Amino acid sequence: MPIQTKISHYNELLAGTVNTFSKAEKWQAFLETSARLYKYKFSDQAMIHAQRPNATACADFNLWGNPHTNRHVRRGSKGIALIDHDSLRVKYVFDYADTEPKTNKHFKLWQINEDNENTVVNMLKAKYGAESDSLDSAIFQAAKHITNEQGGDWANELVDYTEGSFLEDMDSYNVWAIFSHTLENSIAYGLLARCGYDPADYFTTEDFEHLWNFNTPQTMTILGRSVSELSEHTLRDIERTVKSFEKSQERKQTNERVIENPPQRNENGVQIEQNNGAVLPAPANDEITDVREVRTNESELPQTAQAEPLRNDVNNGDFRESSDGNKHGGEQAITIDDVAGGESSGNNRSPQSREPDRMGGVDEQPQTVSGGNYNQRADIHLTPDPADNGGGVFLKKNQNF
Repeated sequence: MPIQTKISHYNELLAGTVNTFSKAEKWQAFLETSARLYKYKFSDQAMIHAQRPNATACADFNLWGNPHTNRHVRRGSKGIALIDHDSLRVKYVFDYADTEPKTNKHFKLWQINEDNENTVVNMLKAKYGAESDSLDSAIFQAAKHITNEQGGDWANELVDYTEGSFLEDMDSYNVWAIFSHTLENSIAYGLLARCGYDPADYFTTEDFEHLWNFNTPQTMTILGRSVSELSEHTLRDIERTVKSFEKSQERKQTNERVIENPPQRNENGVQIEQNNGAVLPAPANDEITDVREVRTNESELPQTAQAEPLRNDVNNGDFRESSDGNKHGGEQAITIDDVAGGESSGNNRSPQSREPDRMGGVDEQPQTVSGGNYNQRADIHLTPDPADNGGGVFLKKNQNF
């Protein structure tokens, strides 16, 4: 198939998929996929959802083959197509289910458990204005904070692209009311899903009753990008918090073992190796004698910048996202810190909890390998702004709502 024909085919698939998101059931299903693959941009998340809605962790062929992942793509596996509009190519990624381990060392993704939950809650309090000591409540409070602090710029973009949608005849006050309500609930839904909760315990389709107003590719793309970007920021913070906690626990356990089993020395100060009785030379005075865990330095994941205004290519229903290094651009750079060794032990949240993550960027490869019941949720009433005498635009750049 010629490359232009292939790109056209997948563009149609992407557009058709995004158009279904104005239905609550379709949107909720996508939010779970998006939460598992939060390091991908919105258009890639939609493409993966269209082809493999149950995908849990996706990476390109080469990254799965990296020694640190300790896995490889199974022969005959079919790749998931993604569109690179900048290079006019189709690239492929593979899901975790398409891979198998090379050795007994297994792949692991971060998850919330009883040990690290309080640490995550404290992070949400410090960075996202949460007040509750309960993680699920803190997630709802964080979603409200994110919407109020960062939703304004996205709402301004939405006001510019309501033509042809059911939002077109609304004043800016009611556009903001509908957008902020949907954005807040969508962020909370995804965060709950990725943190091991079953969102169905907190939401019903009625909590997304305003989705039908986003009935054009332009309006749904703006909503999708805003949810994807703002959720990614928070999930990256949660990921860093969990991994930092795990490292601190490993150091603590190592130090406890050293205290419980200090090195033995003979009368001449020479250390005795306890495994086989071998005698080791005594250290020099300026040498460090504490036993430390040897580890590879891990690079910090790149920070994602605050959501920027959308580009004008949305006006023509173009789903491209520009190349500025984050969601508005090409694939996020990844590090080995995105990949961890050890057996995944399952989540304590619920039987339906997942273990998602994005592994990395995508490079072109052959398509196949040869060889709502929470009481703090936002509720809105579509009434005119009492200070607005003529339904004029009141949204301003960088204004907090």
